[in-house]
Parts: sequence; structure tokens; C-alpha cells
Amino acid sequence: MEPTGSRQQRTLWEHLLQIAVVGFGLAVVASLASGIFYGLKAHNIPINFDFLTQSSNLHLTEGFTLTWNAGPEFKDFASSDNNLQAFILGLSNTLKVAFLGILFSTILGLLIGVGRVSKNWIVNRASLLFVELIRNTPLLV
Repeated sequence: MEPTGSRQQRTLWEHLLQIAVVGFGLAVVASLASGIFYGLKAHNIPINFDFLTQSSNLHLTEGFTLTWNAGPEFKDFASSDNNLQAFILGLSNTLKVAFLGILFSTILGLLIGVGRVSKNWIVNRASLLFVELIRNTPLLV
């Protein structure tokens, strides 16, 4: 059994090491932010969100964007729309795809899981084959 003093000394060194690592991380982030700030300033690039009101000149064909004429309404995206509308369109498309992916993967997982515990030999082996083929397969394949 080790003495209590060395245990307290060890935890003190562990805390000091954690403080040093966090301090180093903050210094790296501050250095990167400073470099970005001075680089943008040197090239006369403003640091603001004015680009969101500029025309996007993007040709996006899937989905609708939100406009505020007499009130909020959805319309097809045009290349003359601003970058904020393009961002809203991209966000809504991302949320749609994520929702559908979660929904269908939950249904498929439930069906395969039930098939895996099934007493029917064909259903059980087909589910086992699916699980073994899909397991550890990278998502992008």
C-alpha cells in the first residue's frame, strides 16, 4: 500500500498536466484565430455576415427555400436568390435526408433483428447473412 502523501502528489501532477494540456489547446486555437483575423485583414476581407445577402449564383434544383414577401412562403430556388436562402435550402435538404435515413434504417434494423431471433431457419439465416455482410462495411461503400 502506497503512502497517502504520494497519492495526493500524483493527483496534483495529474491535475497540473490536465491544466497544461487545456492551456496548450487554447493557445493553439488563439494562435489560429489570430492568424485568420490578420490574414483576412491584410487582404481587406471584412469579417461579417454580409455575404449572406449577396446573390448566390448557384443552380440548386432540389427543394424549396423560404422567402418573406407578405409573410413566410416557400418557393423554388433561383440562382438570383441570396446565400442565406441557399443555406436554408441546404439545411432543409440535409434534415430531410437525415430523417429518411434514420426512419428507414430503424425499420430495416428492427426487421433484421426480429428475423435474427426468428425460429424460421430461412429467415434466421438470411438475417444472419445480412448482418455478417453489412457488419464492418464502411458507410461509403
